[in-house]
Amino acid sequence: MFVLTHYPRPPVTMQCGTTFHFVTGGIGAALEQAFAAAGSKDVRLYGGAATVQQYLRAGLIDDLHLVIGVSVRKLSPAVNRGDLHTGNRSMTVS
Repeated sequence: MFVLTHYPRPPVTMQCGTTFHFVTGGIGAALEQAFAAAGSKDVRLYGGAATVQQYLRAGLIDDLHLVIGVSVRKLSPAVNRGDLHTGNRSMTVS
C-alpha cells in the first residue's frame, strides 16, 4: 500500500503482512511505486475526493468505480424525520 502524505515516515508493516509505504513525492511518485510493486497486476486507487480529483486531472485513471455512501449525522428540527430516500434504498430516521 502506498499512502500519499506531506510528512516523511518509515514504512509500517502490519501483523497481517501488509506494508504501508508513505510517499511524499506526489501522485506521480506514488503511482510509479505502486506500478513497480504490482508488476503485471492491477493498481487500485483508494482515497477521498481531493485525491481522486488530482489523479483524474492528471489523466492517470483508466477505469473508475465510484462508491457513494450516505451519512446522516444530525438533522435540523425543520427536517421531516420520516423516511429519507437515498437512491434505490430508503432509510428511516427516528
